[in-house]
Parts: sequence; structure tokens; C-alpha cells
Amino acid sequence: MTDSHWQAAIQTARNSKSGIYGPQSFRDYITDIGQDPRDYRTAAEISIDKRRDLASELEQNDMMVLRLGRAPDGTGTQFALVEAEGGLDDFFIDEATFDSDQYTELDLRPESQDAQNFAQQTQDRLRAYQLLPQFSESSLVNLALTSGLVSRTLGLDVETVGAAPATVASTFEFEFQPHPATPVTLRHNNGQVEVDACFVSRRNGKRVLIVLEAKTGTKRSLAKHKLFYPLMSLQSEASNEDFEIIPVYLRAQEIKGGIDYHIYECTPFDGEKPVLSSVRVDSHSQYRLRI
Repeated sequence: MTDSHWQAAIQTARNSKSGIYGPQSFRDYITDIGQDPRDYRTAAEISIDKRRDLASELEQNDMMVLRLGRAPDGTGTQFALVEAEGGLDDFFIDEATFDSDQYTELDLRPESQDAQNFAQQTQDRLRAYQLLPQFSESSLVNLALTSGLVSRTLGLDVETVGAAPATVASTFEFEFQPHPATPVTLRHNNGQVEVDACFVSRRNGKRVLIVLEAKTGTKRSLAKHKLFYPLMSLQSEASNEDFEIIPVYLRAQEIKGGIDYHIYECTPFDGEKPVLSSVRVDSHSQYRLRI
């Protein structure tokens, strides 16, 4: 199937002063251009996790597609196209730009000195991971917390994060600006958002809420909304709390005899107004864990 179904929306966005098409129900849009919605999977078309998932026609025209929750006056899920005048790089975190051969190595195998340096309670927690024949995504996240990698990267006041982090998959509403050059406010309307992990800790004595997005396998170009949507969802719930919210992107890749971790601390946005494209990586740390 070609990407020709996007042409009408691309042309409308280009002809508008805002450079935006929508928000519009995806199924209704397909019907309006004379095609059958049953020929398309809405999630595959508008829920873009990484750059290679973006339709080639959108890529060629520097158009980002954003899923925006339930269509209030239409069928199913709505979307918007945003013209990226500065290029699509503004909407993705390209992990390849952080390539390096320099890893901080930590040996957590039984009886290793690095493992012995932890308090006994942490050593006991680590023992469970040493016994696992393979790791799930949640196990890889929890190991990064238990082994102190996340604490070290973020400069938290605790050596390790011992308790399992909270997770949630629910519907949330929030408003944001897609790009500084696009002075339009979009509304994510009662749409599904998943938070891989979140927990409250302290840094320099001040409370912080860590919102973590996790991926496994080889490096990719991550869509910024994968960090931004969970951040906005929790911010709407914690508006009366006095703490900084820090988005963190974690990638874990199992290698022979261990795990490679890449941990990216990000800045959510500049100023008071939430802007999706303003999410950026502030620091990157990489570790090679033997276990």
C-alpha cells in the first residue's frame, strides 16, 4: 500500500498559515478522501514511536504526525500533521548522535568487588537478578534502579532506588504547543498514555519526580512525544506538588555476559509553556553491566 492517502492532509497543512492539519479523526479523514478505513490500522498510521515508523511521504515532506486522543466530534482516535520547518529532527531524539566506545563498567557478578561494595540489603536484591536466565523490559529497568545506575546518572541523593517504580496506562488530557515556530495549541483529548516507570526521590535535598521511558534492543531515533506525553500526563496530576519533573530515557541491550545501558536525562521544555519539540537531551551516560 502506498502512502498516497496522506497527500490531501499534507497539502492542506502546507496551504494553512499554521502549517497544521487537524486535529481530525483518522477514520473520518480516510472516509472523506474516498478510501476504506478498514484498509488501515489507525495505530500504525498515527502512533509513531520511532522515526523509521513514519510514513515515507510524511518524511519526504517534513511532516510529523501526532496522535491526540479521542476525536470529540468524530470516530475513534484523532491526529494532527505538523509541518516541521526546521526539519523532523526537532521531533526526534536520535540516539546515533550519542555514539561512543567509552563505557563505565560495573561488575555485579557474585563475589565481585563492585557487588561487595553495596550494602547487604542491596546485595540481596541484586541476587535475584544474578539468578535470572533472561531479562524482561521491566527487569532491565528495575536492575538499572537497584544497581544505582539511574541514581548515579541523575545525581540523586540515594545510592540506589530500591522499591519498584510505579507504572500506569490510563487516559489523560492536556494541552501543548507542538513547535516554537507553530503558535498553535493542540489538545490531547482523553487519550491513552503509558508511563513505563516513575518514582519520587531527592536531588540536592529537593524532591524530584522521575518519569522514565524505557526501550530495549539496538539504538533508534525516538519520537519525543514518547517522553513528553507521560511528562504532561503526570504534570497534570501533580500540579499542586512542589517538585521538579525530570524525563529520563533509558535503553538497555543485552550483550554476551552482560547488559549495555544508555541513560539520557532530558529537559522537558523551555519556559512555562509546554512545547513538544523543545524536549532535549541534557546528559548521556552509558554503562556496561556484568551480572
